[in-house]
Amino acid sequence: MYGYRLKSLRKNIGKTQEEVAAGLGVTRGAYSHFENDRNEPDYETLRKLAEYFHVSTDYLLGHTDDPTTAKTFKEKISRLLSQEHSGSITLFPNKEINRPYTINDWPAFLASLPEDQAMHYQDVEYPDDQKVKIMELARKAKQKKMKKIEKFLKYSDEVIDDALIYAAFDDEKRKKMNEED
Repeated sequence: MYGYRLKSLRKNIGKTQEEVAAGLGVTRGAYSHFENDRNEPDYETLRKLAEYFHVSTDYLLGHTDDPTTAKTFKEKISRLLSQEHSGSITLFPNKEINRPYTINDWPAFLASLPEDQAMHYQDVEYPDDQKVKIMELARKAKQKKMKKIEKFLKYSDEVIDDALIYAAFDDEKRKKMNEED
């Protein structure tokens, strides 16, 4: 999935593979392998890719369809909640399937995805059993995300504020360490 996103991001800024590779300090061949999903970037390279394209690592990995990076944890939670209430992260618009998926659910699943994800799944010929597994994995990911949000909302405002202060301090410390490297 990250390969398709990398290629789209690169084309959107009008760069060649050589230019991006040079900006990252990797060979064109290595970068080409990332774009074609032949190799996965290590954590440090993934971080560099996210910085280079000004997107989040979660976006590159397909964990979110929002390429922007939230500044605070609270902002991330607010964004998740607004997406959930707007219906943009529901698995199927206007209906939740509480039964095992079948291959007949695939067209509705594709229609519920953002365009770049849907195009990826349409461009690859998956066997029917893999399509069903993809839908089940998407459902599990959504359920896991919603459990985290529900758990977060149970904390008191004081605890949330303390966590945000610590997260901001830790983030600044990491930025300084990265600048020194």
